[in-house]
Amino acid sequence: MSIGRLFGVRIVLNPYFLLLMLALGVGGFLWETLILFGVVFLHELAHVVTAKASGLTVREVELLPFGGVARIDDVIEFDPSVEISVALAGPLTNAFLYGLALWLAGRLALPPERLDLFLKANLSIGLFNLIPALPLDGGRMLRSVLSRRIGFRRATDWAASMGKACALVGGGIGCYLVFIGVANISVLVLAVFVYLSAGKEQGLAAYVFMRYLTRKQRELERNRSLVAHQLVALEATPIKDVMHSFVPQKYHVIWILDAKGRLVGMTTELELIEATFQSGARTPIGDVARRVD
Repeated sequence: MSIGRLFGVRIVLNPYFLLLMLALGVGGFLWETLILFGVVFLHELAHVVTAKASGLTVREVELLPFGGVARIDDVIEFDPSVEISVALAGPLTNAFLYGLALWLAGRLALPPERLDLFLKANLSIGLFNLIPALPLDGGRMLRSVLSRRIGFRRATDWAASMGKACALVGGGIGCYLVFIGVANISVLVLAVFVYLSAGKEQGLAAYVFMRYLTRKQRELERNRSLVAHQLVALEATPIKDVMHSFVPQKYHVIWILDAKGRLVGMTTELELIEATFQSGARTPIGDVARRVD
């Protein structure tokens, strides 16, 4: 549900976020609801400001339980350092707000109960988002680090799998805590949200990856050069398996070997992109290689 725009960015409330707010409101936790909404909003606003400062175009922000997601039209994954800075901005803002509240508490007569709620909300949201699992900020940072070594697709699968595992473990613990009366159902809502969002990240990975590759083509045309990264593949290897090893900010040259390890051809990243659209990602790389004598 859209609630308006800020700095030209559409603000959307996720159904799970609304459910959490409704559960708190119906339960008589009005201040908890308002404080949580405010903290989540400021957390996400930090992502927006950092993204815009990095020259990125932010289309919309969706507020989620314990965080949110800024939908960026540019391919942020092209530069892992930018993705890390944008992801880290949210937890750092929570840390700043936590410290600011403590500083003000010693100088102003703030209501103790509301101050405690504000501190707990920032601490829980900040720390929770640092868990290295998609769709959390920590998962985006993990993906950025891993993508330099194992490629964007594999890094996404790793981080999303971590998200699903954390959701299952958290859901199990949440069921127990709800059963003994220590926690409320919002814990289970959060676990469901993380699991479904992690699956969505995996499902979108192929689309984002192709956007990322075509963006790199434009980068090469604009800059005229990129640092090369060489790969070796057997000629029967599907194109998609080779492309999964592509790392950010490098242009890939692939040397192709036959079953006996003899050099039979070579191809480049742009040629593989074109072959993917023309022949499909499952085409053996040997079929698109330029043969060498």
